[in-house]
Amino acid sequence: MLKFFFYRFSKMVILMEALGVLLLGPLLYKIFFMTNEGWLDKSLFCTMFLLYAFIRFCATKKWYPPEAPRYSGIELHFKKALVPVGYILAIFGIFGILFDPTPFLISEVILFIIIGHVDVILIYIHRKDNDPTPVNAFSGH
Repeated sequence: MLKFFFYRFSKMVILMEALGVLLLGPLLYKIFFMTNEGWLDKSLFCTMFLLYAFIRFCATKKWYPPEAPRYSGIELHFKKALVPVGYILAIFGIFGILFDPTPFLISEVILFIIIGHVDVILIYIHRKDNDPTPVNAFSGH
C-alpha cells in the first residue's frame, strides 16, 4: 500500500503532481484576478512556481552520459524529491483555493526552498566531481 502512495513511479504520485499543476491555474486566477490580494501573495505564488519549475527541471534533465542508467546517482534523488513535491502542490493548492492562500503559499515556498536547496548542493557537488568512476560503480547495479 505504501508503494502505491509513495513510490516514485506510482500512478498516484503522478496523479497528485498533475492535479497540483492543474490547480495552479485556478490559484493563479484567484490571486491575480479574483481577489484584491496584495503583493505578498503574488510574489509568493511566483516564487513557488519558479521553485517548482527548478525542482521539475532537475528531475527531468539527464545529468549523466547516455551509457549511464537513467535515474541513477543524483538523478535518483531528483526523481524521489518529486514525490513530496507532487503532494505538496496538490494539497496546498486545494486549500489555497478554498481558503486564504497566504499561509499555504508561505508553507509551500519554505518546503520547496528546502528541497531546492538540497538539489543545488547536489548539482554543485556533481559539477565539482572529476572522478572518472562510472555512476553507481560501488552500488552493485
